[in-house]
Amino acid sequence: MKYIIIALMLINLLPYTSYRKILVAVTLEPLAPIVYEIGGQCVEIEVLLPEGVEPHTFQLTKDVVEKASRADLIVHTGHMEWEKKLISILNKSSVGLEDYIRFGLNLTNIPGTDSVDLHGYWLDPINAIAIAKAIVEKLIEIDPMNSEIYNLSLKRFVDKMYMLMDSLTTLSKSYNLYGKKVLLTFPSEVYLIRPLGLKPIACIVRGPQILISGSELVKVREMLTKKEISFIVVSSVARRMKAVEYAEQLARETDTRIIYLRTFSLPNLYDYSSLIMYNVGLIIGSGKSLECDMQDLSEIYVSLIFILLIISIIELLYIYRLRKYV
Repeated sequence: MKYIIIALMLINLLPYTSYRKILVAVTLEPLAPIVYEIGGQCVEIEVLLPEGVEPHTFQLTKDVVEKASRADLIVHTGHMEWEKKLISILNKSSVGLEDYIRFGLNLTNIPGTDSVDLHGYWLDPINAIAIAKAIVEKLIEIDPMNSEIYNLSLKRFVDKMYMLMDSLTTLSKSYNLYGKKVLLTFPSEVYLIRPLGLKPIACIVRGPQILISGSELVKVREMLTKKEISFIVVSSVARRMKAVEYAEQLARETDTRIIYLRTFSLPNLYDYSSLIMYNVGLIIGSGKSLECDMQDLSEIYVSLIFILLIISIIELLYIYRLRKYV
């Protein structure tokens, strides 16, 4: 009996992560892949925003508060009011906008305004790095015994992101996209196109209940008619809004292409690069579709597959190194 008691006491002294994963609650689904890239098998992820709900109009519910209360760490954008309310209600370890800024978050203004664009900043790989660094800092505070795993995962993720950004720049220049002018529908689309070096001329939605001015709309229409703007971007968030009707009307009247991009990855597909490459494929493919043959399209997909292959090799090398810590 004495030895059983001693054994139980020793078990209680074992590291926190030795018998259960760290539960991380993310307010938005796009944050989940970044958490998974860092935490891997050391974390369990819970997405708080119900599927299909518009995050900007969501009202905090008891169910969401209850889910978040069970988490060891809450990862949020610091942008939505319901997130701020959630953090204020719960006395939980959390990581958000201020933390990301400390680690080099690169924000820009909403096109045509002096307002800082906080919509979708996590969609740009350079900002994903800042978010990942802040997450690592918090995970090490909660779970110091696995600090080597988290730091090695961070290095892997940073290497992947820089390789991805270099590849996107090369692709954009190869297909004559770099520097092309684009009309956006919603502010988060800035961070979708920035890695390709595309230039946002204007944005139809400027803020809550705020649309582009009439005089600027006339100017944009003229640029579209003269083909000075290459295409119009509509994200999955924008498709839920009235603004998509304005974008589609402008496209019809000026014979301009619309490219529909995703801002949310596929459920439970926790790979950050996949969403980026999916959107890049849509942009490059759409840009070439009116003027290229099947051989050109094949070259596009071969390029994208090659980039994903190199990223996968980097992933495998780091996974091999991680095995000695698990």
